[in-house]
Amino acid sequence: MNPTTNTCKNCGNSFQGKYCNQCGEKVYLEKDRKIIHLFEEVFHFLTHFEGSFFTTLKTMFTKPGQVSTDYCDGIRKKYFKPLSLFLLLVVLYLLFPLASGLNMPLKNHLENARYGAYATAKVNSYLTAHPDQRFKSIEQLFATKSEKLSKILLVFILPLCALVL
Repeated sequence: MNPTTNTCKNCGNSFQGKYCNQCGEKVYLEKDRKIIHLFEEVFHFLTHFEGSFFTTLKTMFTKPGQVSTDYCDGIRKKYFKPLSLFLLLVVLYLLFPLASGLNMPLKNHLENARYGAYATAKVNSYLTAHPDQRFKSIEQLFATKSEKLSKILLVFILPLCALVL
């Protein structure tokens, strides 16, 4: 059986196999374009954590900054792909709303050493302006709004921080 010769759509190189030996572009077959293939890839991603995933987590917690330094120096094989790790963590955060993450309760904001006095003053001014309101109702309103807003902020803040850093 003769292997078929492919022409790379990216660089025009003729080659045999699944990947272009010039630029690395993958040859996509008809089965790769089906929706079932997407679900197979997602299932594979979620169930086949390699040692690189745990190596990345261990290095991130024991030597902060080392993964970034190694990645910039070209040492990438031993680490989990950064974009995949980021997306996995975002999906986990969105799937588990019980973890407070960015949506801390109002009490935490009021007790914060940096801006707690400002937050307390804002709550007190709101209570003064709305005498029919009680602290518990403000707390519930805050929790409802912050739960939705915190996830939206996460989508915007992380890429902005990445650009700045």
